[in-house]
Amino acid sequence: MLSYLVAQRTREFGVRMALGASPMTLITLVIRQLVRLAVAGLAIGGLLAFGLSRLFGSVLYVIDTHDPLGYAVGLGVVFGACMLAAYVPSRRAATVNPVDALRAQ
Repeated sequence: MLSYLVAQRTREFGVRMALGASPMTLITLVIRQLVRLAVAGLAIGGLLAFGLSRLFGSVLYVIDTHDPLGYAVGLGVVFGACMLAAYVPSRRAATVNPVDALRAQ
């Protein structure tokens, strides 16, 4: 999904590069967009998981459904995967050739 969003903004990245933006600025821009999406998704998912834990608590006998460490590790792993998934599109945004991006479309 993020790769598609970055591809849609190729022209914008080309203009930014033509105006003097550094590759690190573009990487930061893409990463910041992903962090917003990831935090919103993790907040909603974490609240839903905590709310549904009562339902699954009757099925799970050995595992504590209100384990804060389990929630923290789970959310951390998902956030790490999101950051890893953002690396490739952000590197591609940083290597956009301004001339080619402005010529496209």
